[in-house]
Amino acid sequence: MFTEMIYDEIEGFSFIFRGTVEKVLDDVVRCDDGAKIQFFEDMEYLISEFDEIYILEQRSSVKELEDLKKYCESVDDSDEMLEIINSNIKTAKSEGFHSRYKAVYDDQVFEIFDHTL
Repeated sequence: MFTEMIYDEIEGFSFIFRGTVEKVLDDVVRCDDGAKIQFFEDMEYLISEFDEIYILEQRSSVKELEDLKKYCESVDDSDEMLEIINSNIKTAKSEGFHSRYKAVYDDQVFEIFDHTL
């Protein structure tokens, strides 16, 4: 299914969805089963209609996120990154975990902004 080239980028992620691309408009991809995937970047020239796309999920616990925050603070990471981590910790505390999603298409890995599967 995936080549060795992308294993490092998807390590720790689990398969949750496979769909056939029906339409691509700017940063949104719609699949033939009604799924809608929104990316951080324009996908019109990167993804083709009628091809398969895979969605992967990574769940992080509160402890994992707090450990990441401590590491980022120790290396003086940006305030913006710490705000994102704090938001993720808040989500993990209320839902039990924080999820992050990636899409795999044609041996390329893309971060997902939002989705409806």
